Amino acid sequence: MGWKILLPQELKQDARSFLERNGHTLIDGRGFETDDVIADMKKYQPDAIIVRITKMTRAAFKAALPNLKVLARHGAGYDAIDLQAAKDYGVKCLYAPVANSTSVAETAMMHMLYASAAI
Repeated sequence: MGWKILLPQELKQDARSFLERNGHTLIDGRGFETDDVIADMKKYQPDAIIVRITKMTRAAFKAALPNLKVLARHGAGYDAIDLQAAKDYGVKCLYAPVANSTSVAETAMMHMLYASAAI
């Protein structure tokens, strides 16, 4: 049986299709602000959440009780995640450290080329 997965922000169609093909129900959230996430957590009681820039506070984790099991962050690091709250509520946190590597490399190259042309 699949999980209910809350998406506070858009997810690319190929990722959505992959999750749906594997039996998961995707819930499009009302937004990525903390109040929006808390309201969606209370309303839908998801098993998982996929975030990018969404701030996950202790209040957001508490609102998801007792169902939330996993938080997946698209990107590197947990700077917007209250890891102590996740631990306290038994929520596993995952991230994709190389998800943005190509974009970062392209941006760095663009800046170097731009700077070299300005000389």
